[in-house]
Amino acid sequence: MKKASPALWILVPLSLIFAAGSIWATFHFGPTGSKAYTKEQCDSLKTFILDEELAGKADWTIYKKQVGEYLGLNPEVNRSTIVDSMATSVVKVLEHDLKIYERLNRFPSCLLSTRKDELPGLIDETRSAIEYLRESFDSTTGEWNTDFYADYMSATQFLKSQKETNSAKSSS
Repeated sequence: MKKASPALWILVPLSLIFAAGSIWATFHFGPTGSKAYTKEQCDSLKTFILDEELAGKADWTIYKKQVGEYLGLNPEVNRSTIVDSMATSVVKVLEHDLKIYERLNRFPSCLLSTRKDELPGLIDETRSAIEYLRESFDSTTGEWNTDFYADYMSATQFLKSQKETNSAKSSS
């Protein structure tokens, strides 16, 4: 049997210590716990919101034009076709909103603490509205509440500013 070299007796314990230190550092300072990772998540979330809002705002603009057409029609005329089109358009807008709210809900560290509690209610309301318009709404009456979804508001109002995201992470 060969005798192990003295260098091995030194290198093996050093390697074990280095490996244990690396594992410890990964858990304490790894990518998921760093400020940069949180900033990256929040930036990605903001990009997603802006992209989804771009598509949602385009559908909302179509919906608002249809509301204008609806208001221009004589109430005595059958308006069920335009009401059906408005319902379809507003469902598209609500689907974009729902995607945004669900994504916001997955990243609470990026949200303003004053707005976090609103999300579950918004998600439920949006799902209910979509379900109602798809399954229960009767467009044959030719009636539509023209005040429904009168304004398009950005979901970025739920997000912390970059300064708040970084300071919240450094204090934890």
